[in-house]
Amino acid sequence: THTKAAPQTSNMNSIETHAFITHLPIMGSMFGVFVLVYGLIAKSYHTQMAAYLVLVIASAGAIFAYTSGNDLGYTMSNIQGASQYNITRHNSFANYSMIVLFFLGILSLLALWLNLKESIMVKMITPVVLFTALVSFAFVARTGYLGTQIRHFDARNKKLPEIPAAANKVVITSFPANNK
Repeated sequence: THTKAAPQTSNMNSIETHAFITHLPIMGSMFGVFVLVYGLIAKSYHTQMAAYLVLVIASAGAIFAYTSGNDLGYTMSNIQGASQYNITRHNSFANYSMIVLFFLGILSLLALWLNLKESIMVKMITPVVLFTALVSFAFVARTGYLGTQIRHFDARNKKLPEIPAAANKVVITSFPANNK
């Protein structure tokens, strides 16, 4: 008989998923700026195209980060030690970041298309893309910082977090002996 494999479950909860996904727009916009600047200095068509693609991916990542964080505010409101004030600040700034990164994604797609068409207009849009990418990085980095303030307030107060009793249990795994 043929048996089906059990479906795999994720070990990440919604908070960890959101924290993981948010690194894509932060690091992607920063990396995109570096690649675009290098491409401009080296006058490399391919490097500039790669930079535009990285910025499009960073913008797409912002959409996933924003949607994963949308419902998370309600979850975080019920967690002891989470600051409602910081949740609201983070959410408000995330709205602005989403707008700027969406605009960056559209500009980057336009720059990709203009480059493929070998249009002279690409020389005019590239500085706009670069400026928007810098602004986007500033917005998304600030949003990420505000997100860390929701629960990581212990570092500011120089208090060590309490460790739940369940976390103090040590799990020892043993590996079967290699019997040849």
